[in-house]
Amino acid sequence: MLKALVIGCGRVGSTIALQLLQEGWDVTVVDENEDALSRLGENWPGTFIVGHGMDAHLLQEAGIEEADAVVVATDGDNTNIIIGQVAPDGRGADVRDPASAAGRRRGGRRLMYVIVAGGGKVGANVMRSLLRLGNEVTLIEQRRDRYEQLEDEFEHQVQRGDATELYVLERAGIARPPDVVLALTGDDEDNMIIGQIAREKYGVPKVIARVNDPRNQPHFDLLGISPTICATSSVMALVEHEVPEHDLIHLLELRGENLEIVEVQIDGESPSAGQSIEALSLPEGSRLISVMRGGRAEIAVGSTVLEAGDQVLAILEPGKEDELRRVLLRR
Repeated sequence: MLKALVIGCGRVGSTIALQLLQEGWDVTVVDENEDALSRLGENWPGTFIVGHGMDAHLLQEAGIEEADAVVVATDGDNTNIIIGQVAPDGRGADVRDPASAAGRRRGGRRLMYVIVAGGGKVGANVMRSLLRLGNEVTLIEQRRDRYEQLEDEFEHQVQRGDATELYVLERAGIARPPDVVLALTGDDEDNMIIGQIAREKYGVPKVIARVNDPRNQPHFDLLGISPTICATSSVMALVEHEVPEHDLIHLLELRGENLEIVEVQIDGESPSAGQSIEALSLPEGSRLISVMRGGRAEIAVGSTVLEAGDQVLAILEPGKEDELRRVLLRR
């Protein structure tokens, strides 16, 4: 009787295993999720081993050396490629997307390999969007209940574990390395650790981190983790923008360029009202870029005269806000 080893018991793996069984093969299936056995039916007569397909000892136990065929049907290309190389005499891999190793493209756009840490609403929605664009994505989620929900939808593209642990990240393929790592957990300390590990240990070219508490932003800046996304700060900036009598509010931080964009509301008591921009002693490292007046915006030039009610956009180096406020508002 011919022997087959099927690694990965998702939709593809389970279908192949059942078909081989019907054709008279002796089939062994390996999957790290014990619940995947249910896909093979209640009376599965073959062998089912719980474990990760990249575990060399487990593969030997599963009989990879004696197998006449090895089918690798996980959703992780890095896993499929590695196991395919391990399989003896080239018997092995059903690589789900073999073009990924050479840099996949769609419509002239290069597709990416992305690791998403954190399977909450943000992480799950980001993963759906990335997959919709054709990218290869692995999501890591620590909570068992949330992992099980995600596994129903994404199958082997989601892995359970603590993304601050090296072995969890390596199992997800961080040593490959991915094009982008997204640290989107609900814990800022975890996001900082994940970002640091990805950048410093594995040389991931792009790390994007979620900041849950804006008071922790300086810690991300100190570690050089950029760009970051903070929903609280974004909402507050929008709220402040709608306050009729705001003076200076932050709109955008360009941390890579060490610049930020702020909006200043000129009122009737502002010392700058009635003065041209060229007459103002603006602090070094700052520049006015536009003026919104009566619902219309215009580029700020030296001859532009500021008026009460103007909303002025300025670009400046961090730490220059108070100096700019004194020149434009004197407060």
